[in-house]
Amino acid sequence: MLLTLLFAVVIFTFIGVMLGIITGLVPGIHVNTVATLILIFSPAFAGFAVLVSSPLSVSAEYALVLVSAMIVGNLITHTFLDFIPSALFGAPDEDMALSVLPAHRLVLGGEGEKAIRLSASGSLYAVLIGLVLLIPAYVFFGILDGYNRLEPYIPYILLLVVSVLIAEESEKGGKFSLYALLVFLMAGIFGWVVLNGGLFQNSPAVFPGMEESAPIFAGLLGLFGFPALIQSMGVVGNITADDINSHKDVKEGVLRSSFIGTVSGAFVGWFPGITSASATVLASNLSDRRDSENFITAMSAVNTSNAVFVILALFVIGKARSGALKVVQGLLHPGLWSNPASPPSLIFLLLFSVVLSAAIAYPLTIRSGKFFLKRLEKIEYRKMSLTIIAFLLLLCIVLAGPVGIYVASVGAMLGLIPPLVGVNRVHLMGFLIIPVILYLGVGV
Repeated sequence: MLLTLLFAVVIFTFIGVMLGIITGLVPGIHVNTVATLILIFSPAFAGFAVLVSSPLSVSAEYALVLVSAMIVGNLITHTFLDFIPSALFGAPDEDMALSVLPAHRLVLGGEGEKAIRLSASGSLYAVLIGLVLLIPAYVFFGILDGYNRLEPYIPYILLLVVSVLIAEESEKGGKFSLYALLVFLMAGIFGWVVLNGGLFQNSPAVFPGMEESAPIFAGLLGLFGFPALIQSMGVVGNITADDINSHKDVKEGVLRSSFIGTVSGAFVGWFPGITSASATVLASNLSDRRDSENFITAMSAVNTSNAVFVILALFVIGKARSGALKVVQGLLHPGLWSNPASPPSLIFLLLFSVVLSAAIAYPLTIRSGKFFLKRLEKIEYRKMSLTIIAFLLLLCIVLAGPVGIYVASVGAMLGLIPPLVGVNRVHLMGFLIIPVILYLGVGV
């Protein structure tokens, strides 16, 4: 019975991987949107699961477990592949926004494949390290009640991290810290208006299922995607291919950066209002932001680590901290892991899906990256940038409507300020950090 159940989980995890290819590679289509559609049509998916698993003598009571494994497979694969549109096309989602510029630097320097390998390595290490850290995380957040102890201090932790990032700009001169503070505050005000100002409320032009993610997609596209493409338009010539055989030397810093990203991303899954972007700010301070390779590795590890630890959080504190896990919670209604000696069997099945998805997604990411890079090599980068900008504008208006174009345009103007005044683009994450601080600190 167990072997046939695991085989059924393999089948539905593979289906989830196929969905992850779509959500990961197509800008604007998020895993949460697909999960929501699965929830809406859950009777049909459950019936399909029964149809597929019944010849394997798997009980119909596991149908929703198999559907949940499909969602997990989609989620994990998405975290591997979503680096590619961020790196090559400048189309970031909420989780990979900060990777756009470092990735562009490597792509334009003929090291695009290296960037993709580093990202895939960071995600793979995040799964492996995350599995090792699951028990310590359970002890700290569950048995020792670390969740309730830390939650009131999250706004102060974020303020501390942001303060350190701003203070570090003073190494260039005192005025640069002031510039960084102004950029952070402007991005934060912009983020609060976009996320809480009701700009997209009742907008008939927003694509169905994008109501929650449209403001973030449009804002981050403007802050990070368009400025990176506009700046890259000054590049003359074509993207050069890097030596495929030059990537046997994996940097020693990859494991360290992956560990930093995994630990930072692990905290994201426990606290309300905190996204992978928030953990990105923390990891960027602990890793060397000037080293594009280590930075990309850490960012990818944050993204995948979050996806792993939200599963644990669902069983330890009964909270779903991502859209995909909210759907899983709605399907399974899992009980809490209250007895340390008796973990729920469901968590093992979902973690099995995590490991299987990562094992497939790692080579899939590298192969997909090679596929797109070979085609980019034949295109002049300036023309490609103009084409991608036009495509992203079209995508923005389809997914977020005219309001999305307005938000992205304002965000693009803000996104061009940091390189013009000489400060790091990380301060633009005030777009998400300030609303999070206000939400957790004063309930705004």
